Amino acid sequence: MVELRGLPLLDRARCTACGECIPVCRSGVLALVGGRLEFVKPAACDYCGECEAMCAESAISCPYDIVLEGYGRNQPPRA
Repeated sequence: MVELRGLPLLDRARCTACGECIPVCRSGVLALVGGRLEFVKPAACDYCGECEAMCAESAISCPYDIVLEGYGRNQPPRA
């Protein structure tokens, strides 16, 4: 199975660029650039969710999809 990882979603309208999320990002993905929060090392993101947990403005979210392996799109899960 191929693992696909995305980046957390950033709502720029909510982000105050406080920088509180930067120190909790153990991969160094986040940084303030020109007064704005940016994903400066996107490939290093391990989608840990620490930035989402730290954000007091709820500007960062880490949504996920639930995938049931072994079931086709048109097949219901077995009981």
